Amino acid sequence: MNFESINHNHIEYAAKLALAEYYEERNAVPILPEADYFSLFCKMITELADHNLGVVAIENGDLAGFLTCLKPWNNHFGTTMGTFSTVHRFIYEYNKTSCFQLAIII
Repeated sequence: MNFESINHNHIEYAAKLALAEYYEERNAVPILPEADYFSLFCKMITELADHNLGVVAIENGDLAGFLTCLKPWNNHFGTTMGTFSTVHRFIYEYNKTSCFQLAIII
């Protein structure tokens, strides 16, 4: 598995992973709205890629997952400068081992 910064080449693949994850969650929680969020996910991931706020996992030439974060903000823990939140998005392609490898390496 290789890791690289998220860029515009990853957006559609990442959005497809996010959409698959959403549909899986929707099957478990039917009250979630049924809609096609592909364009919305592409837009959100594009904004993150534009600010270099993520990393992707590539396995056998395919996007296995991605992890992004929010822009840093100051004074989150008192006087802490540059706090990041790495839980903004965490999507993986049904391979739990890859998922945990991505989290550990980051």
